[in-house]
Amino acid sequence: MGNTVDCFSCFDIPGLVITVKTGDTKGGGLHNTAYLTIIDEKGNRSQELCLTGCCVTVFKKGHTDTFKICEPVKIGRFCKIEFVRRDATGRRNYVEWFIETIEIRRYTAGDYEDFIFPCHRWIKNKQPLILRMFDSTLPQFDVETEQRETELFWKRTMYRYYRRRPGIPPQISFCPKEEVFSCNHQWDIIVRRSSLVNAFNLPDYGYEPWNSLHDFDEIFDRKFGKPAGRNYWRDDVHFARQRLCGCNPTLIRLCTEVPDKLAVTSAMLEPFLEGQTLEMALEANRIFIVDLEILARLELDESRKSNTLVHCATGAS
Repeated sequence: MGNTVDCFSCFDIPGLVITVKTGDTKGGGLHNTAYLTIIDEKGNRSQELCLTGCCVTVFKKGHTDTFKICEPVKIGRFCKIEFVRRDATGRRNYVEWFIETIEIRRYTAGDYEDFIFPCHRWIKNKQPLILRMFDSTLPQFDVETEQRETELFWKRTMYRYYRRRPGIPPQISFCPKEEVFSCNHQWDIIVRRSSLVNAFNLPDYGYEPWNSLHDFDEIFDRKFGKPAGRNYWRDDVHFARQRLCGCNPTLIRLCTEVPDKLAVTSAMLEPFLEGQTLEMALEANRIFIVDLEILARLELDESRKSNTLVHCATGAS
């Protein structure tokens, strides 16, 4: 099956150094062997390289493993790789494997060149995966059409949308494993939060509701200093900028007439219309509106009905 490569047995000057980074993803990790074939720009293929550990476990979750190839690979400039796992374990003992990146350093004539192949995919057993340099190809230029169609099929299966209640934006039905914080990442968040609370002697606001913006000021003023963004929470220009490039820019609409439910008059708006009347601005398509009518029908559970503030993902006016 080609060269057997491990992390320790090759002490000569290598022809290649292959680095495989296994993701710190819940359920990820592998304890077997993987196989890699390098393909150059003309389609020439190297011999299949067997990546395995010598008396050590490789490809563990969150680990980075490095393998040395002492023999030179006699093909042209690397363009893409074919990566595959061939596990003999039964389905009951099947271990999932999520790879973040594969990097290859090629040594030639006292110099070297790095080739980076981002992966960010689950490696399925006995299903070869073709990766291009930097993994960035427009669909119309991707020659691996069958692989792309297969990946799109599974993406559509995983990212299914549904509405919790009629009229609200759709959400995914469940969060895929690769999108969930790993156990180590979650633990790191808990440790960092506890360290900040202890270092600055902060009260624990995590379980008590905030009833006004003044609650935020108490934290910032006493310990960290007020952030610059706090001065813009009631600023009209900043509010307009959020409508165009904020977290939810899809609600803004062209306003052709002022709705009856909007409690504004021409006299209120005209100081901001640069000398135009409201009718002139409407006719010139210069008035836009964001209708948050959906919040009027927002249902809250009993524990939140007593609060005076409800967080809105579209920003604060």
